[in-house]
Amino acid sequence: MKKIGIILLARYSSKRLPGKSLMEINGKKLIENINDNIKHNFPNLSLIVATSTDKTDDKIETFCNNSFIRCFRGDLNNVSERFLNCATKYNLDYAIRLNGDNLFLEPFLLNEMINKIYSGNFDFISNVPGRSYPYGLSIEILKIEFYKAIFSKIISRRDKEHVTSWLYDNENFGTRFYFKNQHFKNLNKFKISIDDYQDVDLAKKIISYNNGSTSISLSKLSEFKKINSKYPDLNFQTNIWSGKNGPMLIAEIGGNHEGNAEYANKLIDLAIESGVDCIKFQLYKADSIVNKSISKERHSHFKKFELSKNKHIEFAKKIRSNGIIYNSSVWDLKMLDWIDRYLDFYKIGSGDLTAWPLLKEFAKRGKPILLSTGLSNIYEIKSTIDFITSENSIYKAPNMICILQCTSMYPIHNSDANLNVINTFKNTFNRPVGYSDHTLGNKALIYASVLGSSVLEFHFTDDRKNKKFRDHQVSLTKNEVMTLIKDISDINVLLGDGEKRLLPIESINNHQISFRRGAYINKKIKKGSIIEFEDLTFLRPLEGTDSRDFTSIVGSRAKRDLMPLQEIIEKVDYEKK
Repeated sequence: MKKIGIILLARYSSKRLPGKSLMEINGKKLIENINDNIKHNFPNLSLIVATSTDKTDDKIETFCNNSFIRCFRGDLNNVSERFLNCATKYNLDYAIRLNGDNLFLEPFLLNEMINKIYSGNFDFISNVPGRSYPYGLSIEILKIEFYKAIFSKIISRRDKEHVTSWLYDNENFGTRFYFKNQHFKNLNKFKISIDDYQDVDLAKKIISYNNGSTSISLSKLSEFKKINSKYPDLNFQTNIWSGKNGPMLIAEIGGNHEGNAEYANKLIDLAIESGVDCIKFQLYKADSIVNKSISKERHSHFKKFELSKNKHIEFAKKIRSNGIIYNSSVWDLKMLDWIDRYLDFYKIGSGDLTAWPLLKEFAKRGKPILLSTGLSNIYEIKSTIDFITSENSIYKAPNMICILQCTSMYPIHNSDANLNVINTFKNTFNRPVGYSDHTLGNKALIYASVLGSSVLEFHFTDDRKNKKFRDHQVSLTKNEVMTLIKDISDINVLLGDGEKRLLPIESINNHQISFRRGAYINKKIKKGSIIEFEDLTFLRPLEGTDSRDFTSIVGSRAKRDLMPLQEIIEKVDYEKK
């Protein structure tokens, strides 16, 4: 008899959702929801929560122990090794791998996948390739004997950390069966995983629609999706426009590699070390961007800066394997077909804001769009956004388009940054707004952060010295990015959460009493006398009656003899006539 178990890979916190694994959804913790779902639908399968040895994950272990859920703790940095050691400890022949943000379960799908274990000698069963199932319904089943062999075979540290990703890229290893969603195409790439607060809102809405259950069929989910697509204002699109330290920080390598793949690789390493959220390139062929019969020099420039398809894919995989968003401005739609699987959003450069035939294809694919606005006026921006939303109604959801203030020159004077446009965009479009920088230094980026930018994009290099290509001069280096991140973190601390209230540091020191004034008597008042305004003085500290209540004192009757500077209390020292 084959021993099968479910391993739930969970961490207490994530970059965008602190305390995610133990967050309450539908009145239960996230892990609790998943466990209850499995116990109800698959009572013969046991769940093991695999978390790290990091101290922050002590809370997960405590919760599991109190809830009678098995918990395994393993390597902090290598999730694949943690998964393998967990499966080995519990002597599993096959392990069903679930991510900790898989709140929802499609019982029919999981049952069909488990049946494949018995109907054939498969090493790897998955529904991930092609993303025909929603994000959040991802299931991978691995034969542990096979997984051990692959893990020992892989040499690269990065690949060892992401074994299943390596398997998808190396199709010749193992006997596989891939499930595809053939019937509910509108769920292709639909996101129901739990990564941020917008996802939590969407999950609650789905649960409510599904009569309070997180066990949901594809037909029910498809029905929900269709209904919500008719009402864009009800469409909880995930807001991806945020980063680890506030705004999403995009390091634009762009053309700074100057056609040298080895140099591009070096810049990637430096950008990863800097701590940015996203690393960005540009994808083009000279022939598809410049008319060489009119502009031979510019055509020659772009020709020199071309990189191969294999290199771009290699860079995308490397960046993503390091937990950083990969992106590229795609200026050739033929290239979009093979790079699209690595893109979480589309970046439209300023020069293409009016290239509506290209935008038509991006809109059709329906991913969030980051729109640069150099060269344009407010009416052109509005026209382009209207065109995009007319092509695909999904873009009516505010978070689906983020608008970047940008001035298309390299470099620009500070006076040309025009950062107040950020506020104009906010008031005009009611969408996320950001800033793409071409000034020297990082001052404009800091100010743009203060103005509430959701995205900050800047060019990135290793060194500006002795560089002829113009973009290097407006680029930040690794150390400058790290300084920018610290400055933004300080700004966020200083800005606070925006809620005006008595703060703990004020109340601990009792300043709401010692700094404020109370109402006091300024002379002797005999019992029964009427207290007039002239009989009062208003001094610190606020003891007895608040100065704001002085009208309740004036015209009242003293209930006893009152002495100068005595604190007075209503119904004890005075009362209305």
